[in-house]
Amino acid sequence: MSQKTILTIDAGTSRLKAALYSESGDALAFVSRDMQALHPFDGASEMDMQAVWHALADVCNELAARWPEHWQALIGMAITGQGDGLWPMDAQGEPVGNAILWNDCRCKCMEFPNEAEITAFGISHSTSPLFVGAPPTILSWLLAYEPERFKRIRHALHCKDWLNYRLTGRIITDRSDASTAMMNVINGKYEFGLLKLLELPEGTAQLFPEITDSIKIIGTVTSAAEAITSIPEGLPVMTGALDVAASAYGAGARQAGDAVTVLGTTFSNLVLLQADKVSHLDVAGSTLCYLYPNLYMRLMATTNGASAFDWARKTLLPGVSIADIEKGVALIPEGAEGVFFQPYLHGERSPFRESRAAGAFHGITTRHTSFHLIRSVFEGLVYSVRDCYDHLPKGETPVILAGGASASTTICQVMADVLNRPTLHVPDQEFGLMGMASSLLEVLGTPLPARPVDDRGQLFTPRPQMTGLYQEGYQIFRQLRDSSLEFWKARDGYMDHLPAAPDNPRSICD
Repeated sequence: MSQKTILTIDAGTSRLKAALYSESGDALAFVSRDMQALHPFDGASEMDMQAVWHALADVCNELAARWPEHWQALIGMAITGQGDGLWPMDAQGEPVGNAILWNDCRCKCMEFPNEAEITAFGISHSTSPLFVGAPPTILSWLLAYEPERFKRIRHALHCKDWLNYRLTGRIITDRSDASTAMMNVINGKYEFGLLKLLELPEGTAQLFPEITDSIKIIGTVTSAAEAITSIPEGLPVMTGALDVAASAYGAGARQAGDAVTVLGTTFSNLVLLQADKVSHLDVAGSTLCYLYPNLYMRLMATTNGASAFDWARKTLLPGVSIADIEKGVALIPEGAEGVFFQPYLHGERSPFRESRAAGAFHGITTRHTSFHLIRSVFEGLVYSVRDCYDHLPKGETPVILAGGASASTTICQVMADVLNRPTLHVPDQEFGLMGMASSLLEVLGTPLPARPVDDRGQLFTPRPQMTGLYQEGYQIFRQLRDSSLEFWKARDGYMDHLPAAPDNPRSICD
C-alpha cells in the first residue's frame, strides 16, 4: 500500500472513539466503545481508569483486525481526551482508585476562607479560576476526606496523559490540559503558590507532570503496549491536547477571532485570541492554551450540555427516536408557549460557578406536552450558551458548531436566533479525532491544505422576527437564574436533612 496512515483516539466521557486517517486527511476507518461514568455517592462522577485503557486496547485491536492493510501502514498516533478532573497514579504506575471526572461536584462541601485571595492569585498569575472539578480542588478534598488515598498518589494526570503513559511509559502533559488549572498561560509554568493557599502539603507540587507542546512527539509505543493494543512497537506518539482544543481545531478554528461552540456532553464555547489580548480579570470561564503557543482560547465550558438533553429525552419521551423528537419539537412554536428550562442538572461552572445549582422547568400549565418541555430544554441550553458568549470577545463571523448535538437543525437555528449571529454547522461529527489527525499530519511533515470555513457546512442566519422574541426570553432566563441563587443554597442545606435514597448514598462530606 503506497499511502501511509495515522491513528487518532478521542477518550470522551460517554464514548472512546478511534479512527484511521490517510495522509491526505481522509477518514478510512472508525470504531468506538461506550464508556460508563460511575456515581458511587451524591455528587460523585468517576471512571475506572483501567476500563478506559482496556477500551483503547479493544478499539485498536478491532481496527487492526478489520483493516489490516491500513493498520500496517501506520506512521504515528495522537490522543485527545476529556479534560479537568483527576486521574491519579501511584509510584508503580497503577491507578489510585477511579479517576474523578471534570463534572464531579463532591468538592462543593469544601470551604476556603481565603477564596478571595485564591481568586486574586489566579488573576495576577494568569491561571484559570478554580472550580470543583479542577485537580487542585479535588486533591484538597482527598486530603480532607481520604487522606490514605491522597498519600498514595505520585502523579496527578489528565485522561490522555494516563493513556499516553500506558503506551509510551512517559509521564507528561500538554499546555492545553495543564492550563485548565494552576499553569500560568503566559510563561507555560505551574504556579505552585496556589497549592500553599489551598493548604496542601509541600510535596504536592511533585505530583504534576512535565508540560510540553501539544504538537510534539513525546515517545514511541512500547513492546508491552503493542502486546495489549496491537499498535506497532516504535510508533511515534504525539502529546495530544484537551478535547475542546482538538475539537475546535478539527472544526476549522485557526486564527484569532474564530469562534466555536462544541455541543457535546458539555457545551464548550470559545474564541481564539492572540497573546496580547489575554486577560484574567474576568474570572468567568477560562483562558487556556491552544495547540500552538501563540494562540489562546477564551473558553466558557458549561457543566451541562447534551447530557441534559439526554436526561430529558429518556425521562419525558422514553423510546422515542431522536428524529421523531426533532419532528415533534418543530411543531411547537418558538418560546415553547412560555415554558422555561434551567439546564443546571450537574451544577454549573460557566459563566458562573455554583456547584449547588439545579435544573428546573418553569411556566408549565395543563396545555403543555412533553414536546413543549423538550423544546424548552433546547432553548434553555442555548440560552446558557448566550450567557457564556456575553463574556466572550464580540465578533460577526459565523460561530462554528461542532459536536453531536449540532446535528439538530432546531438547535442550530435557535443558536443563530438567540446569539443574533450566523452559525455554521459543519457536518463531520468527529472533530476531536480530525483535530488530532490534522495536527499530527503537520508534525509528520504532510500538512493538510486549508479549506475556507464557509465552504464546509450549512449556514444558519438569524431570523429578524425571532431575534427580538429570544432576546426577551433570554432576559427572563437570566432573571430566573439570578433569583434561584438563594433557592439553590437553601435547597442544598435542606438536602442534608433528607433521608438518602438507597441507590444514591450521600456524599462522604456528610
